[in-house]
Amino acid sequence: MKKIEGQDYTGFIDYDRDTLRRATVNAKILWLEYRVGKVLIDPLDQLFPPNSPCHQTVNQGDRTFNLCGVTLVACAIEGHGHFLTGHDRAGDSFRDWLKKYMAPWDATTANGTSVVEWLWTSTRNGLAHQLGFKSGGTDAHSGQRFFELPDGQIEIDPFIFYDDFKAGVARFFNDLKNAPAMQNAFNARFTATFL
Repeated sequence: MKKIEGQDYTGFIDYDRDTLRRATVNAKILWLEYRVGKVLIDPLDQLFPPNSPCHQTVNQGDRTFNLCGVTLVACAIEGHGHFLTGHDRAGDSFRDWLKKYMAPWDATTANGTSVVEWLWTSTRNGLAHQLGFKSGGTDAHSGQRFFELPDGQIEIDPFIFYDDFKAGVARFFNDLKNAPAMQNAFNARFTATFL
């Protein structure tokens, strides 16, 4: 439970919808930030990073949480992008949010592949729609965000991807709270999504 502008919120829309209908834009921003922490960031922090409390439990033997974690993060990038742009047209919200809040990933490989496009097509769409990368994967564990193999496939470090996402989420909510120009698109999408 979190108190925002004098109201108690659970972070779950079924319980909070009526109160959110009367809430200010600022309260809606704070509510979504609370919700993202409660249902995405805090649980992932318990499972995903190698030093997290439950990492070893879900990454033993031939089991790995990497694909689950990257799937959640890629889909959450798109979700956050909806609140940035106010819409979702053919992945534009994913691309726009990633470029603005995870800028090191807005790169082109030596062979000319856009990492943003690869993340959209192979990672987000591949994992969300066919349960696997269309090409490449999560085998980059040398401290690099990503690297390109000789055959053109891209490998990412899933833990750097997650760390960069978390940092981007913090910047996104800070921007939303302090940039009234962003709040119109946010409020339109929030209303369409939750209310």
